[in-house]
Amino acid sequence: MIIGDIIMPTMDYEGKAEIELEKIKNHTEITEKNKELLIKYHRDLVLDGYSGARKHKLLNTLKIIAIEIEYNFKEATKKDYMIIIKSFYKWINNGEYPEKVKWIKTTLKNRNKKLPQFNKF
Repeated sequence: MIIGDIIMPTMDYEGKAEIELEKIKNHTEITEKNKELLIKYHRDLVLDGYSGARKHKLLNTLKIIAIEIEYNFKEATKKDYMIIIKSFYKWINNGEYPEKVKWIKTTLKNRNKKLPQFNKF
């Protein structure tokens, strides 16, 4: 890409997305079920016309999550993710819930359980 007199390097995001998919397929810490789901998800991203950069970002992020949770995505509930997102945004926002996550319900069945309280470093 050329901008004025400057030649800007271009990234091969399609290639990076394919490399990310291969990493997922070969990763020993990702369950076979999650690999299968991520491969199907990638297929749908391609069919839906997502850019290479977006496919790379989504696959990379999901790969990290798949490694960390150590169990099948289906077992990880939507509620779990919502609680984690809300507590993370509270931490980012110095203990206050920003508008974008205030609506998320995080009540737990056991009243003694609370969301973790984090302090920034």
